Amino acid sequence: MNENNRQQISPSCLLDSPNNHNRFSSAHMYNGDPKFRSLQGGDCSWLAVGLSEELSDNPDEDSRRIESEICDRYSRFLKCDQSAAFVAIRYMKDANAKGQSATRQVRSGMLTYKVAENGVLLLWDIFVDKPMRRRGVANKLIDHVIVFARMKGCSRIKVSAIRQTNAGISLFTGRGFGTTENTPSSGLCDPGEGMMELSILGVDNLYSQGFDLLPSCPVGPSAGFHTATPRRNSPVSGFEKGDLRFRTVTPGDGAWLALGFCHITESTLGFDAITVEAYLLHGIATFLRNFDAEDERLIMVTRGLDEDSTGSFMQPKEMRVGGVICRREGEEAAHLGFLYIDDSLRGTGLGGELIDMVLTFAKSKGYKRVRLITQIRLQQARAIYIRKGFKLVHQVENFTDWGYETTKEFWEREL
Repeated sequence: MNENNRQQISPSCLLDSPNNHNRFSSAHMYNGDPKFRSLQGGDCSWLAVGLSEELSDNPDEDSRRIESEICDRYSRFLKCDQSAAFVAIRYMKDANAKGQSATRQVRSGMLTYKVAENGVLLLWDIFVDKPMRRRGVANKLIDHVIVFARMKGCSRIKVSAIRQTNAGISLFTGRGFGTTENTPSSGLCDPGEGMMELSILGVDNLYSQGFDLLPSCPVGPSAGFHTATPRRNSPVSGFEKGDLRFRTVTPGDGAWLALGFCHITESTLGFDAITVEAYLLHGIATFLRNFDAEDERLIMVTRGLDEDSTGSFMQPKEMRVGGVICRREGEEAAHLGFLYIDDSLRGTGLGGELIDMVLTFAKSKGYKRVRLITQIRLQQARAIYIRKGFKLVHQVENFTDWGYETTKEFWEREL
């Protein structure tokens, strides 16, 4: 990793970034301090979206590499028993599918860490969403990790000292962190990288009093997603011009698809998504790392906001509502993967239209067949594949690699 990359992929570098995106309207937020909970499925994908968007200005090869590294980093993070996180959440009020008022949780900040040996806690990343910056969220996240470190008997907290913005340096020095000699670390930074260290044995200057971690705080089906107004009975082709847009890959798209599949795992299948999230992020990282713009595609569907909207979940003038990946699988086959449609647009035919786009693209590139992998429990998706001419070619029963037992299915369609 060269020095420029070191500057980009860093803990705490996003506390005062000028290039961030407003993900939700603060006008819809309840007053009061944010609540905090521990790591749940989808959290690392949400973090990867934010990091990828802010660290990558342009949808080029370098931005895909950065997002690939972030996704791979958090795939490995989720597989480590000593890795954990604190997540700041707020409550947002909006309308459900029937037009009724509903309240849901929205992630607004996150701190990731790992308990290492010799009484040291290694801080990985700290990220605060733009509407919540300069409100003390970062300091409260640090408070939680200090209290947790004490509970675990740790005496020191370490964080990367190189690759920090001025805001990051100010945050940690203001909390009593001091620079140390270059020290090899286990999993946080490159060997020999300078560190900042805090001895917590005598720390009493907590920004907030108490330890208000929610013991059990389910995310809910819409957490982290800005849900569009439902139009379940309208065909996609009937949407007014500018309502839906189809585009190619930009920073954060891959991680957003992983986040969507975490949502499906929890809301549709009823399983915790942490195990499958590591698998999903690894798949996205591999795709982006090997991406061939000539013979592969990531197609995203976005929806423009009303002129009076104050923000969106991922980008300032649009929100993602669906997407799909088409990658090469050998010389003659393409693989359709990560097909995801936001809840508000299911039943509109959008999923079928994305499949048609993949089939058309694959045929234009000379592929002879398109393959996909799904599971037996996703009946709605299986029905679409059947309508589009896919045939089931193989099943693997009692498949558990995704963190729950299911039947893995392999489908194929000749072109």
